[in-house]
Amino acid sequence: MFKPLILVVDDEKDFADHLAETIRGSGKYDVKIANSAKQAFIEIEKNKWFLDIPKNRIACIILDIKMPEMDGMQFLGKLWEIRKEEYEKSISELNLDKMKAFIPVVILSAWEDDEKWRKTPRKLAYLRKPVKEEELFETLDRIVLGGELEIEKMKVEVVDKGKERGFLK
Repeated sequence: MFKPLILVVDDEKDFADHLAETIRGSGKYDVKIANSAKQAFIEIEKNKWFLDIPKNRIACIILDIKMPEMDGMQFLGKLWEIRKEEYEKSISELNLDKMKAFIPVVILSAWEDDEKWRKTPRKLAYLRKPVKEEELFETLDRIVLGGELEIEKMKVEVVDKGKERGFLK
């Protein structure tokens, strides 16, 4: 069986390598590294599974905000635009398994503005550099290992709303 795959997106190669080794060392996760937003989108595309189950092998993205060419916020906007299209198509087709097309994102930044990051839309967590190992694994375990429960809950809610509105029997 495959371990959940974490994609570390950070232009600081040494930091990304160290973070990947730390995550890999837990034995719970596989890790890929992308040193740019462009490389990250290539990894996302390369890790699609056949038959759309799940839509992508990547279970979570750890995303640095400050990167050249395309920063983390621009990356996030593009990622969610792509995923929104896939999600809307899945809902219209009532293919609830494709809801897994959403890849959770953890924002990683050395910036000190906690309030700004708490208000940032479309993210699940914020970790400050340097990352504390305990905080890293607490976050990954909650998002990745607990994520299946959230997906199942979302599926039930969508089906219930569909029945309530007369779209489903």
